[in-house]
Amino acid sequence: MSRTELLRRWMQISVFLYIGSGTAFAVAPNGVFSGLDDAMRLLPWFANWPPMPRTEAFAWTALAMANMTSLIACCTLVWRDPYRFRDVTVIVLISKVTTSLGGLIALILHAKYPLYVLFFAADFPVFLFTGLLWWWAVQEQQGAEP
Repeated sequence: MSRTELLRRWMQISVFLYIGSGTAFAVAPNGVFSGLDDAMRLLPWFANWPPMPRTEAFAWTALAMANMTSLIACCTLVWRDPYRFRDVTVIVLISKVTTSLGGLIALILHAKYPLYVLFFAADFPVFLFTGLLWWWAVQEQQGAEP
């Protein structure tokens, strides 16, 4: 399988991951956050950390959903044509590194919530993996250009 095909397949998988997680988040943001937070606090490292407070202010949900739908659109473009839209992957990378660093900054400056650790632990590996696949596709496609 070519490196460009690996990127295409990963973007295809990503589309469905973002549709699933985005739908769950849109329908029940507190449920998703509290469920993940509760699961994290089952781990010994986080057992004594405070639970993340629930909120009834959902203005931030619209912003988060804008990010999720943008990720779905970007991943769909790359999935459909990884040659023409390869560099749209950079937008996905920006989103993933922003969430990762945002989780770390919130952990340091705001509060010790396990969910902030999860933001980094989940999105930073996705950033690295997606970045690697994108870089490989760039190298492969540049080598194939006349």
